[in-house]
Amino acid sequence: MVDGETEQIYLHQLKQFENLKAISIKPDLPKKKSLRDQYELIKEEAKHYDNAIWLVDFDEILKHERELGEKENHR
Repeated sequence: MVDGETEQIYLHQLKQFENLKAISIKPDLPKKKSLRDQYELIKEEAKHYDNAIWLVDFDEILKHERELGEKENHR
């Protein structure tokens, strides 16, 4: 599962280059979900597949940490 357009393009190219026919690339994660919500969703989805890989951009992790820090500073 991927959360962005760039990741999807990268994975489609990787799939072609490595001839990975049995891999399904699904950009199914809702954009507005927090990292924790995405994590819970991927855990649930993993029950239905042999393997599930969740890619998260590091900039999303940094953004999440900034948002948490801002919430803490406003208390």
